[in-house]
Amino acid sequence: MITCYDGKNFHEVWPRVEKWLIDNGARLMRGNDSVEEVKRDIERSHSQLWVFETESAFGVVVSQVVQYPLRKVCFIKFGTGYNAKEWAIPIISLIEKFAEHSGCGAVEICARPGWIKLLQEAGYGSRHILLTKELES
Repeated sequence: MITCYDGKNFHEVWPRVEKWLIDNGARLMRGNDSVEEVKRDIERSHSQLWVFETESAFGVVVSQVVQYPLRKVCFIKFGTGYNAKEWAIPIISLIEKFAEHSGCGAVEICARPGWIKLLQEAGYGSRHILLTKELES
């Protein structure tokens, strides 16, 4: 079952989700966010929290609608969980429908290279590679 949570209803699932974000936070957020910032964005309905939960799999994905100068894009910030082969495509497919309904022109995903192979059958491919260099302060 997949459920989308926002600022109105995410508190009921947050304790289970927060554990996954804390355990995987630094790797997932790449130093761009903190668990507290993610929670605040969901609380303010600036981000969406998607949770897939069955007896054999659990997935957490955070998305955000971004307004660029020429179009809106649904940006998938990160995903985590276990047994991703069971939840990745279903949850991404639902996010695509949400993005279309929200007037987005695309879905962007920032993910580890393994996700390319996992999501190829859903029509995702590698057009560009996101490279990052951390600058010293």
